[in-house]
Amino acid sequence: MTVLVMSNTEIQEIPPWIKRSSRLHRLVLKGCKELLSLPQLPSSLSEIDAENCESLERLDCSFLNQKIALNFPNCFKLNKEARDVIIQTSAYKVKILPGKEMPNYFNYQANGDSLVIKLNERPSPSTIIGKACILLVSKEEVQASKEKITLDHWIKQNSINVPCSRSLHNLFPALTEHLYIFAFEADVTSDELCLKFGVEGDEWMIKECGVHYLNTS
Repeated sequence: MTVLVMSNTEIQEIPPWIKRSSRLHRLVLKGCKELLSLPQLPSSLSEIDAENCESLERLDCSFLNQKIALNFPNCFKLNKEARDVIIQTSAYKVKILPGKEMPNYFNYQANGDSLVIKLNERPSPSTIIGKACILLVSKEEVQASKEKITLDHWIKQNSINVPCSRSLHNLFPALTEHLYIFAFEADVTSDELCLKFGVEGDEWMIKECGVHYLNTS
């Protein structure tokens, strides 16, 4: 795997030749505090780590690899267009970006760690496919660590818990007022589903959750 590490440098932009790097799989930009934008990137890219890119505002690109991991912790200056690109890209792997409220992209939303989805029709046994998002915050009375924590989620239908595929996710780094977005699938037989989310430990809580329902198959 080809990796390009440019961490902790004073670059303001990525060289344009990078889009021709067809063997590049991982781009590490941690701590590039002067970086303002990202150009079009090669479709071979499977991970971007832009943690603590404090000045990053624009993403002048789309992500062609639908299985890409997008990590933008503490990138608080991302503009709306950049945030939309990150949020709407496929969530095969967990995506991280700052956020204080649930984006409108998630058409089912609720405060707390659970929400109800009502389907238009009662499905025959089928698979529901969607993207989920949680807004993670630390509890005021404790000092939350930035270590990895585990997220679990499941669906309750007809009073029975139904596991989702890839039901366990590692959230790293764990940061308050950040959005964590991931894909899920589950077999359903009911037209009303309750999605539940949980994180380990006493330091964290899920302030809001949301789902972008894609389809059933």
